[in-house]
Amino acid sequence: MESAKRANEGEGLAEMLKQLEANPDAPAGIVAQLREFKEVAWKAMSSYTHGGLHPLSRTMNGYPAQLIYDVIRNGNAVVALSAQLLAILSGNPQNMAPVRQMHTDFMDILPIVNHQ
Repeated sequence: MESAKRANEGEGLAEMLKQLEANPDAPAGIVAQLREFKEVAWKAMSSYTHGGLHPLSRTMNGYPAQLIYDVIRNGNAVVALSAQLLAILSGNPQNMAPVRQMHTDFMDILPIVNHQ
């Protein structure tokens, strides 16, 4: 009960992203990717978590192949963002080389990144 209460009282994702965007030391590229991930995946993930329309619809109509593919790509995006953040936080620029290679080797199962 106590952990559930703390989770409900904690800051939401939108507030955390605002704080990251306002922090000049936050890696801008990763913050932009987190924002894009939130915009693309957050509502559907929340629907599954809280028993909304998405799981009900999928129970009735099944899962289209494109949806399954997109879900896998979005899950892989979380792993890729984590690897990228760990490489940056290590302070060693050489640690980004395998992360960049991962993006190249597995681009077919990672979301398309919009470079702005």
